[in-house]
Amino acid sequence: MRTPKIEALHRLIRWLNKRPDQIENVPLLPLDDTPILSNSWLSGFIEGDGCFKVDLHPYSKGTYVRPQPRFQLEQRTQYHRDLGSEYSDSYESIMKQIGSAFGVGARTSVRCREPITSTFVVMGASPPVLVGTHPQPLVKLLILE
Repeated sequence: MRTPKIEALHRLIRWLNKRPDQIENVPLLPLDDTPILSNSWLSGFIEGDGCFKVDLHPYSKGTYVRPQPRFQLEQRTQYHRDLGSEYSDSYESIMKQIGSAFGVGARTSVRCREPITSTFVVMGASPPVLVGTHPQPLVKLLILE
């Protein structure tokens, strides 16, 4: 694990290790500090909290469409539990590592409506690409894919 959620895993392991029927203790492993793209952790993290989408922008009198692929990954800035000094409760480090791996930054976003939340956002987008005329631009886009 690479995020403050390791605290919940460690709580579960400690609870399991205290059980009288536990045959063998499960070790508490530290945060994974290997390069972010070195294993499949990132794909699972994106699967759970990321999204890929394509924005379609009209071009000149609506006869063309400019698809713009986007990727977004969002995490709250702080873990939801008070972790004391044993663990870091910020997602900033991991979000910056992910942003760096994709060649983009991680920014902080604050949602002002209730409930007020603060999140780190990693977002990347390709420049819009012009796609030829078609009465149904989305159909043309899907055919190209």
